[in-house]
Amino acid sequence: MAAAKRERPVLEWIMAALGLILTLAVIGVIAADAVRPQRPAAFEIRLTEARRTPSGWVAQIEIANRGDAAAAAVQVEGRLGAETAMAQIDYVPGGGRERASLGFAADPRAGLDLTVRGWSEP
Repeated sequence: MAAAKRERPVLEWIMAALGLILTLAVIGVIAADAVRPQRPAAFEIRLTEARRTPSGWVAQIEIANRGDAAAAAVQVEGRLGAETAMAQIDYVPGGGRERASLGFAADPRAGLDLTVRGWSEP
């Protein structure tokens, strides 16, 4: 009965240790993220492109969320002189970016004022 007592190969022990280390690392990252305070949503908006269309001008904007918390139903307003255009972005994740378009009668590259009017927490 030579197979009565079989020793484990060294490679098997190394792989088991590697699996344990990876598992503990993942648990540590999740735990650290759970106890770290989240920064609230903080938006930065910029005009990325303006193009002429048959019905006027389209301002392509990008909104970046610099906070950790996600935001839903983000309402963006663009003012160009007396003209106002609004868009709603469904969801902007924490640290993420989204795009929207606003329509104007004049070229929005000069004097466009962009603001976030409100959002909700998902």
